[in-house]
Parts: sequence; C-alpha cells; structure tokens
Amino acid sequence: MAPVQESGHSSRFSAKDKFAHSSNRGFLSFEFSHELGVIKTRSGYANDIASDIDHQAPSLILGTIAGDDTLLVIPREGVSREAILEALAKIIPGFKRGNE
Repeated sequence: MAPVQESGHSSRFSAKDKFAHSSNRGFLSFEFSHELGVIKTRSGYANDIASDIDHQAPSLILGTIAGDDTLLVIPREGVSREAILEALAKIIPGFKRGNE
C-alpha cells in the first residue's frame, strides 16, 4: 500500500487489512508529522506496542508516549524516516511498507 501524502510532511502507512493482519497486536496505522510518528491502534493496544518499540529500537527511538489507542514515536536526533520505518516493520506485526 502506498503512503498517503497529506501535506508534504506527512506519510501514512496502514495494515493491509486492518483487522485481519493486526488481530494479534492491534496495529492500525502509522503516520509521520515532520520528525515525529503517530501510531494508531485498536483500543488498549498502544502501551504494549510502545513497550516493544522502546525495548527493541533504543538506538533509533528516543522514546514513546502511549495512550489507549494512540502512541507518539520520538526518533533520536538524525535518524532517518527510512530507518524508523524499517525498525517498525520488524517490531510490529501487520506493519506494511508501501513504497515498493
């Protein structure tokens, strides 16, 4: 699925079929806003996904802030969007890169 360009600073990536591919983790979508990323999840899944990101990508991600169904991904200074996308694709079941 190709990213959706909304303002020149934002790219959205979604699970191919939101419910079929995300049933085990709750991932729905990811979108950049400048350097920050926002992940949308099904209700109750954001904290678990945030914890996985914090533990599996500390060299790329400074930290995450999670609510019930949304989490903020804060990359480390100088980390590219491409590196963030690659890391998230390895960590989050159902996360699909759409550029290819």
